Amino acid sequence: MNLKKLMFLALIDYAILSGSSVLAQHNELSFQLTPHWLSSLKLDETSQIAQGKDQFAGLGGLSYAHFTSSGLGLRAGFNLGYFRPKLIVNRNPGNGLSDQLLGSVVMYNSLSIEPVYRFKWLRSEFEFFGGADLRYFHSNGYSSYGYHYQSTIPSEFSTFEISVAPYQTKYQSNFYGGISYIKSINTKSRIGISLITNFGLSKPGGGQFTATADNGNTFQTNFKPVTDFTGIRIQYGYNVRKNEKPIESSDGLIRHAIFLEALGSGGLFSLNYDRRLKSGNDGLGVRVGLGIGTAYESNQDEFKSRVSVPLMVNYIFGRGRSGLETGIGITPEYAVNKPQDDQRMNAWGNLNVLYRLQPVKKGFIMRVGWTPVIGGGGTLDPYFAGVSFGYSFKK
Repeated sequence: MNLKKLMFLALIDYAILSGSSVLAQHNELSFQLTPHWLSSLKLDETSQIAQGKDQFAGLGGLSYAHFTSSGLGLRAGFNLGYFRPKLIVNRNPGNGLSDQLLGSVVMYNSLSIEPVYRFKWLRSEFEFFGGADLRYFHSNGYSSYGYHYQSTIPSEFSTFEISVAPYQTKYQSNFYGGISYIKSINTKSRIGISLITNFGLSKPGGGQFTATADNGNTFQTNFKPVTDFTGIRIQYGYNVRKNEKPIESSDGLIRHAIFLEALGSGGLFSLNYDRRLKSGNDGLGVRVGLGIGTAYESNQDEFKSRVSVPLMVNYIFGRGRSGLETGIGITPEYAVNKPQDDQRMNAWGNLNVLYRLQPVKKGFIMRVGWTPVIGGGGTLDPYFAGVSFGYSFKK
């Protein structure tokens, strides 16, 4: 990058920062919808017979953010999304006869975390954001979709099929970024309109496309869905607390918390009770919960329901509203449906390293961070994260 480009970027930054004004410190609960155009499937072999096609997909969820008076913030969220593989198939490439072939709807949950910078410029409010998410896919079984076209031309392809194999992994990571225009409705609530771009760091699962003609000719190729997309995020935000100083009184009361966790240490979802062992937000504590989840039985091509009980000991660093939670524990689980190996009882170990946003007195609590699993033989599986929302009080 040459000197003129550097000077131009510096001038733009100066214009924004010098024309911006800082915002009040606050916490914001948001609901968001993100309709977007997903990039087309990637085929191993390119041909006139089949091409991937961009597709419409959706993502929506709930998030919570903490903003400082300088406009810097951190937002964490839990989302539900979907997409549907789409191919354009040509029955007779020479004559341009084509149809669309759709696969099944793929559903997923995701946990996201994003640093945010919000500022005012020219009497308007804007926001830069960028972050990462971890997705958990529910569509994990084997399925096939296709149709047969009655053809009078032997060389014309008449049978088309998409076959989707079981995913090698149910987890997939992405990173994204964007810019928002913020419009205040009143002193407590606001609407944000964002332009967002997402890049998938890995491809979830895969499948195979097959086209067969009456004369015996066959075209076959593997494909992989792509999670890259560009879309619009519509977000409604509400200030749940504003300008609270993180000063805690020494009242001798013990802090308790009840929270719902998505993914994390208790399975797919878990309801948990957390208790400090001394007065204050920090220090040693214990946690117990009840969770639900599923395990995929590849030999039976179905999901089995599980009930789990996360048991943990944790330690929090930080007496104010922000804290670092570390913990270790074990999660026994029971298979509600009879599993393939007849082993109804199982257990795994847990480690926790989380950011914890907690009230000084009582109110909303949020936890988000890394929750690796310790499996059989002491192996560590690092590809786990969790997010929690709940209520904390003293008693």
